[in-house]
Amino acid sequence: MGIEITIWDNDMDRIRAIEGNVTRALKSLGMKGVVKIISEPPLISRESLLDRVPVLEILDKYWSLKPQTVISEDQCRDLLSLIFSSPQQS
Repeated sequence: MGIEITIWDNDMDRIRAIEGNVTRALKSLGMKGVVKIISEPPLISRESLLDRVPVLEILDKYWSLKPQTVISEDQCRDLLSLIFSSPQQS
């Protein structure tokens, strides 16, 4: 299964950490995917995400936890498990 996950954020250190966490979470679940990054403030603002970053976009939906905080590998794994185990995705 190949999926596309976009990280919306404007902090490069946080982006790097989340990118690694998403990649490890995908691997631990036996999933394959592409991680994209959108870090341009005008684009983030246009999507009304500036106050919510970091945000993960998966299947055209935005997911966020605590603003300005790294999303951990466990949180990424839990989210991916939830999304891809739901009846609508099977």
